[in-house]
Amino acid sequence: MPRFRRRGGNIGRRTRNSQLVQNRRLNRSAEDQLTDNENLRNQAVITRTNESQEQRNERRRANALRQRLARQRVTDTL
Repeated sequence: MPRFRRRGGNIGRRTRNSQLVQNRRLNRSAEDQLTDNENLRNQAVITRTNESQEQRNERRRANALRQRLARQRVTDTL
């Protein structure tokens, strides 16, 4: 039997930190949400401009494969 871990014992999604993050997001103003979204978009643009063509192709292949597998799982369950 595995030993009990004191730190990180909560394997659920409702940890104290996740609750704090969720509450912070809920209490943001509309302007804060817009600026955060813009910052995330800018960050994505910067990371994509810094990647090489090979890295871009590999990222696209991985995304396509992930989507294909997700669609296959949905059709298999139906």
